[in-house]
Amino acid sequence: MSSKTMQVIILATLSIIIYFFIDNHIQNMTADRYREHSVNIRQNVETFIHAKQEAISYLSMALANDDLLKKALREKDHTLPDLQRFTSHLKQNTPIQDIWFQLIDTEGKSLYRSWTTQRADNMLDARMDISKMLERPDIMSTISTGKYDMTFKTMVPIYENGILLGIFESIADLDSIVERLDKSGWQSIVLVDKRYRDQLIHAAKEHFIDDYFISASKAQMKILEYMTSKGISHFIHPEDEYLIDRQNGLLSVHYHINDIAGEPMGYFLLFRALENIDISRALQFRDELYLFSLLSLAMAYLLIRYLLIRRKNSETEEFNVRLRSEVAKSVQVIQDKNRSLQNIIDSVSDSVMVVNTDYTVSMMNSVAKSLWDESLIEDIRRPKCYEVSHHLTSPCDGKDHPCPLKSAVETKKRDTVTHMHYNATGDEVYMELTAIPVTDDDGNVTSIIEIGHDITSHMKVQNSLERQKESLSHLANHDPLTQLPNRLLFLQRLRQAISYCQRSGQRAAVVFLDLDDFKVINDSFGHSAGDTILKETANRLQQCTRTSDTVARLGGDEFTMIINIYDDDEEVDHVMERIMHIFSLPVMIDEKYYHITTSIGISFYPDHGSTSEELLENADKAMYSAKDTAHNNYAYYLEDDIPGPV
Repeated sequence: MSSKTMQVIILATLSIIIYFFIDNHIQNMTADRYREHSVNIRQNVETFIHAKQEAISYLSMALANDDLLKKALREKDHTLPDLQRFTSHLKQNTPIQDIWFQLIDTEGKSLYRSWTTQRADNMLDARMDISKMLERPDIMSTISTGKYDMTFKTMVPIYENGILLGIFESIADLDSIVERLDKSGWQSIVLVDKRYRDQLIHAAKEHFIDDYFISASKAQMKILEYMTSKGISHFIHPEDEYLIDRQNGLLSVHYHINDIAGEPMGYFLLFRALENIDISRALQFRDELYLFSLLSLAMAYLLIRYLLIRRKNSETEEFNVRLRSEVAKSVQVIQDKNRSLQNIIDSVSDSVMVVNTDYTVSMMNSVAKSLWDESLIEDIRRPKCYEVSHHLTSPCDGKDHPCPLKSAVETKKRDTVTHMHYNATGDEVYMELTAIPVTDDDGNVTSIIEIGHDITSHMKVQNSLERQKESLSHLANHDPLTQLPNRLLFLQRLRQAISYCQRSGQRAAVVFLDLDDFKVINDSFGHSAGDTILKETANRLQQCTRTSDTVARLGGDEFTMIINIYDDDEEVDHVMERIMHIFSLPVMIDEKYYHITTSIGISFYPDHGSTSEELLENADKAMYSAKDTAHNNYAYYLEDDIPGPV
């Protein structure tokens, strides 16, 4: 076999090996990209579902405390025009577009439904969850399938004076989640499992495919035809977490919604065109590898030729000159390659720096270089990473600002941290920093690749959701008229006070306060005057108490207080005297003076009860004793107190 043939065989073998190596590597990179999209969209669907469930739950809890709903349940009022207007207001002014409300009394009859005029029909036969709710009242939030569709459902029990009046239910469909997915570039279809076919008796028959009901779907006809041609089971039982259909250019991902038994109830089928998934980095890396491989093969070929020529010693000086010229050209190509690599990292939208173990930056892209200020860098030829990105004179340190480079060097593993900076205008900027260690053949870390990704917009959205959650929590625990704690929060604080007294051995007083003849004021001067007096009462009670005490409104003209006793019971007497004095002062409304009086009952822990219910009940009894004696009076609970009329 001639030397020339041997060279061809070696180069051909190397070329085939390199080709399959590069092709396999690019396929893995592309698969990782598709898998990343699959994981991200699953997480987004789960986040959207949880966010909507929380929003509906907090909204339901806030509305369930409305006195108008309690009044409607007491008086069997079917109209509720304010709730109808509130539904329209939600659709016009909030992201909660498709939501319906239902009010159910303790007999299981539907007193009001916002989606129909039908009233007073019994829901117990059709809804087992309502029966369970009436047996054990508690907040219930689920995703379930009924006669019409698969929906979010939240039921909240409505109490008045500790008595269950009924249930307030909010129902919302999944359309808003589909719209959010569509805006993010994913076409989505929501299916209800075929096990619910017989249950969906009011669902449109034309919305079924293979016995699966299409719920909240706005997909293009082409996607529906594509699903029909493949069969639904092709998508909901894939062998992998995502499917690639290169013939149709589609990436498909599925997400299961399970029922309370853990069985599949519904599915999100999500589709995205492959052309809309950015795999340019993989393709660019492939081209660079091919170029590098060609250069390596060229160098190998030149080296083989050079050794053969040296062995035969038959080459001329002219060939040597030509060979040196070709080597010089190859070196130039490699230098061009380095410049090309710089151009590649300059095209990355995130900041990229290659940092030595002494924090010196050996290479950076244009985004990273745009961060630095030469006046703050000690040695411009050897800038430090903390000088470039943070404008600091020493490495990052501490729990609030950990250094990912230090962790990556010590553990020899990738590390990701989040830093918060302030930009030139004083605005907060959040950066996610990922440090990737580069090791030599002996496993020693020689440098670190640091990638900085701006996540400011994501953090702003997360902070906004937290503020909305706090606002809804406030609505659920406070009286909307006086902004005082409502019954729910009052009982919670009373239980906490009892627990504290049990640990510390201290005492506490529970005060039950009722305005005398308040109904006369409402009937004679209107609810506006009554509301003003209620708010003034709240202000006066807060003036008479300490910050460590609690003032709450249970409803109507009934107020309660928790007074922590630190020295002796005379502290309660002092508070009562201040209340009696301040209530002797008239209230001015529309330039008219109104004189109001109050009757107050007081019970002590642990003398008059060991639970919040006993203390509140005995304070109520004492209040009626005070009212029977004289208006604008207070009384302590005695064992022979007789309850007044409810």
